[in-house]
Amino acid sequence: MTKKSGTPDWFTEEAARAKQQASLGTAVNDTATGGPKAVIKRINKAFQVEEGRAAKWHLLVAKQKAAGRGHKSGPELIDEALDMLFEKHGV
Repeated sequence: MTKKSGTPDWFTEEAARAKQQASLGTAVNDTATGGPKAVIKRINKAFQVEEGRAAKWHLLVAKQKAAGRGHKSGPELIDEALDMLFEKHGV
């Protein structure tokens, strides 16, 4: 249903919920996202890669970003690659 102002009721309700979450310091609607994401503790590692592989890496990350929702970030892609190496080499 739409109010006389032209604003749909659902929009007004969502705006009110967003305002409440902001006041509580919660910026994510856990019911919409399927719950809070697990916090992954990360450390920095320095790797040197060949120029061609670096270019392919940047292309892969760009394609993932362009894919939009459900894309994998750079660190998630690194995790996936390392998991495949660990499985291949029995670690």
